[in-house]
Parts: sequence; C-alpha cells; structure tokens
Amino acid sequence: MELKTDLLNLKSARWTVTLDMCRDRRSAMKYTVRIQNMDPVPHEYLSKIAILYGTSELHRARDSNSFTCELGRLVRSRRTPPYIVDIPGKVNESWDQKKIKQRCKLDYVEVGNNWKSFLWPS
Repeated sequence: MELKTDLLNLKSARWTVTLDMCRDRRSAMKYTVRIQNMDPVPHEYLSKIAILYGTSELHRARDSNSFTCELGRLVRSRRTPPYIVDIPGKVNESWDQKKIKQRCKLDYVEVGNNWKSFLWPS
C-alpha cells in the first residue's frame, strides 16, 4: 500500500508494478516487514493501478524459476508486447508445462475496457 501511495505522487496517467519476491522456507534468514497505517488510495486512482504479482501469497518461489525470468521469456518470444491482462494466463500456462508449482496474478480495477488494450511494457 505504501508503494501505491508513493507512485500516486508521480502524477502519471497509469501505473504498473511488477512484484517478484522469491522466497523459500529452507532459508535460515528471517525477515520482518512492518506495515505502516496508511490512508486508502483515492477513488479516482483505483482504476489506474495494475500490479503483477510473481507469486501467490505465502507460496514458495525460487530465483531459478522467477516471474521476472518467465516474463522476460514471454516478452522476447513475441513480435509485439503482450497485453497486461494476458500475462498471468500465459505465464501460468508456461509454468504448468514445465511442472513449476508457482502462480502469478494481476490485481487491477476494471472500468469498461481500461486495461484490455494496455501493452506491457509500455
């Protein structure tokens, strides 16, 4: 949420964020994330933010099969950039074919066709 608030200060027409945080429970390192109390994102900005998550909440992810690597392969394999709404389906399908137990997802607010024709990267 803090990242969204910081991005809103940039006064852009749209914002996209790609989050790829590899985590594996075998690691001996322990991390703590402190979340500050934040104000809600203003209503007029909600439909202008899209976030690609490289993994589902609390699931393991490894650097060797990272979302960033898979997204790079997807973009390089095409003549034109993919539509942002198509990315999770294509990445998850590729992981299924490779028997990788990981899922990505896209979080965005639809208003009409506001994200349907948005190419990533743009």
